[in-house]
Amino acid sequence: ITNCPGGTTLQLLSGLSSGSNFPAGATEICYEASNTCGDRDTCCFTVRLTAVPSTLSIQCPANQSLTLPVAATTMPVTYALPTATTNCPGGATLKLLSGLPSGSNFPAGITQVCYEASTACGDRDTCCFTVTITEPSNPCDIKTIGCLRFELLDIRLDSIGQRRYRIRAVNSCASPLNYIAMQLPNGVLAAYPKEAAIYSAPNTGNKYAVRNPNYSPFYSVRYKAIAGDLNNGEADVFEYALPQQSAPAYIHVGARLNDGTFHSAHLNTFYCPVQPYTGQFRIENLELSVEHSQFSILNSQLPPFSILNSQLPQLLVFPNPTDGTLFVDLGQWQGQQVQVQVLNAQGQLVLSQAVFAENEVVVLDEIGQLAEGLYYLSAQSASGERAVARFVVGR
Repeated sequence: ITNCPGGTTLQLLSGLSSGSNFPAGATEICYEASNTCGDRDTCCFTVRLTAVPSTLSIQCPANQSLTLPVAATTMPVTYALPTATTNCPGGATLKLLSGLPSGSNFPAGITQVCYEASTACGDRDTCCFTVTITEPSNPCDIKTIGCLRFELLDIRLDSIGQRRYRIRAVNSCASPLNYIAMQLPNGVLAAYPKEAAIYSAPNTGNKYAVRNPNYSPFYSVRYKAIAGDLNNGEADVFEYALPQQSAPAYIHVGARLNDGTFHSAHLNTFYCPVQPYTGQFRIENLELSVEHSQFSILNSQLPPFSILNSQLPQLLVFPNPTDGTLFVDLGQWQGQQVQVQVLNAQGQLVLSQAVFAENEVVVLDEIGQLAEGLYYLSAQSASGERAVARFVVGR
């Protein structure tokens, strides 16, 4: 403020001008005022900046525990990346310090995975978690013949009473596997896999051409290698299913290598407790034929439902055994449209009919068209409710 004509002029003597980026700490700023009358005056003030410390924290996912698939030596594991929180401009960067990245094939055992988070502010933080891969349960029976090892992994009973066998072949020979064959009971075909199917080993994806039945070197289901050289300690798992009436006490298994050598062994099944089958039914060439609510004789594979699911309600059918006419109690769905299907012991859909449950009991005369044997009946209402029954045709 001045009374000198022409006013005053301000000049920055020290410090930073308004709007500048000030460093942390104290900065003294001084200005000088002058006028044309020759007067001068100065003043100073201080700008003090207190630095807020940058922060960084990292959080890893929880530990994982998984079981190795049968015959596999590694398995793919996917995990969520760690989360990093910071107040530093630009965010945080993650770096894998040890272990394997998500989606990698992890070996059996415990693998520690560690990540580091860092920021442009110079902060760093780390976290770790473990991925534990355990081996599956021990095989029921193992036979080693030369450089080949045969293992009966398990026997599982599916929902229609068929035994499903899984056998692992470990070829430590230099010569690759040409084919492997599992003996079938005389006159019996394997319910799975089908003749001329292409079997894909579940642990490696190796492809095999199926012959069911195969007659040489013994009556069997045979898997002939198409792609992939199984040798030098590699292993594949072979699965097949037998009809209900078949429960062999041992399995004669044989394998021929590309050099012509043949190795065979007998695997005992009585060491193997029969377990429930948890896999999906394999459906090939499914063909249903229903016309004007009349039964039709079919030749198709098992439809995509478990007709003997123990948790489903049981239907009352009589007489059982029957010589041709079967009465089915559909009282729970009286006045509704109901789809009735019948499967034979091999899992083939042989009869199908849409019926209207006008009365509590529906008469199925068409059962007389069926051959003698064990059958399974499924009834499903329009709302999706299902019930099942087992019956025998005998004359």
